[in-house]
Amino acid sequence: MQRERQGILAGMGIGKRMEVVLRAAIIIAAALTVAACGQPAEPPSVVLIVLDTVRADHMSLYGYERDTTPRLARWARQGTVFENGFSAAAWTLPGVGSIFTGLYPSQHGAGLSGPSRMHDEVPTLAEELSGIGYETAAVANVSFLAPLFGLNRGFAHYDYDPADAEDGTRRADVSVDRALAWLNERSDAPSFLVLHLFDAHRFYDAPPPARGVFTGEFAADYDPATLPTLESRVEAERRGDMDFHVAAYDEEILWIDIQLDRFFSELRERGLFDSTLVILTGDHGEAFREHGQIAHGSSLHNEVIRVPMIVWEPGQATGRRSLVPVSTVDIVPTALDYAGAAAGETSGFSLRAAIRGEEVAPRAIFAQNRFYGTDLTALIRWPLKLLQNHDKAGRWLYDLEADPGETTNLLDGEDSEFMRLANAMRREARAFRQGRAGAEVTMSPEIAAQLRALGYIQ
Repeated sequence: MQRERQGILAGMGIGKRMEVVLRAAIIIAAALTVAACGQPAEPPSVVLIVLDTVRADHMSLYGYERDTTPRLARWARQGTVFENGFSAAAWTLPGVGSIFTGLYPSQHGAGLSGPSRMHDEVPTLAEELSGIGYETAAVANVSFLAPLFGLNRGFAHYDYDPADAEDGTRRADVSVDRALAWLNERSDAPSFLVLHLFDAHRFYDAPPPARGVFTGEFAADYDPATLPTLESRVEAERRGDMDFHVAAYDEEILWIDIQLDRFFSELRERGLFDSTLVILTGDHGEAFREHGQIAHGSSLHNEVIRVPMIVWEPGQATGRRSLVPVSTVDIVPTALDYAGAAAGETSGFSLRAAIRGEEVAPRAIFAQNRFYGTDLTALIRWPLKLLQNHDKAGRWLYDLEADPGETTNLLDGEDSEFMRLANAMRREARAFRQGRAGAEVTMSPEIAAQLRALGYIQ
């Protein structure tokens, strides 16, 4: 090919020196084109923020009545807010597994059947970015992100140390401090940093200045510290205290908002915010008896799988709100797209076109859960959502546009068209559901105790 190209140039009367000049001109033209498009000449750094147990509809930037995210709402005016973001799973291990791999739980194996390890052969985003020269780091809380489960692969610096609290977690202020400390130590190479914040997971006991902002509406003898277990939450509802419990949850989101504002301000102060691809999402939400469940891990209704999804493109000056339905499996292909690397095996799609307001082809979004012995799947082909309980042969079809609270099962009527649509979606979901469980793990007494304290295991 090289000899053929030289022959063509020679036939055009262009010698070696002119070829060099042409090559330089092409490189310069490419660089000018990149600059004109507002993209950095080198791959951007990537910051991925994972908010554990934060449901989108309890964030004021998504329309919630309590002002839980006023600071994040201001920052979001410079990014793209996806109104319809969905997690691939109903609890942390498979949810973060999908965020880190771009695959559904049946494909990556982490947490597919209880506390199981991710398949060793499945590549992670950290491994992919490390392979093209990125420095990689994560600040991770909760025992399901312990190296035991395989989600640490590819991170040169994995700050997993959940021993700061009795239940095996640390607050957002400590996590933000750890993340900023790592940024101080990194080189000038592009970096990939994951910041995982666990505060909104029970137990709800936000510190000042968030503490009391919403729970102050209730009697003085109410105290989040009195609601430490799932059993006490059920008892709280029985006593009519669930409203207080929800208010305590909302204060945790406000506390996260305060710490994210500090983190983003530091990024801007250091000249990093505008040159970095920043992605914020959640691994799952939290139920408060909307469909009979409390907490998460036993439902795929929207209160559990509708999560925030906000992307700040490098150099993005104006914000956008997008109605395009997106999934947490889209994070890996999006990050690799901006890094200039091809995505390997993935069930997601790059969000670059949607971020720029371009038309996006309709696609199916899948979610899966097998925790607490319940085998559930959900398939969303906007605006329809099919929810299926494979253990009890139950099926529900919702119109999320007309019925975002999922109150009306369209299959309860006599409409054969809805039944036909549900059958077609069930067949489509079957392909996503096929897979194999991750490897069984032997948990240390410490990790088992932490997960027991959080209510995950008996």
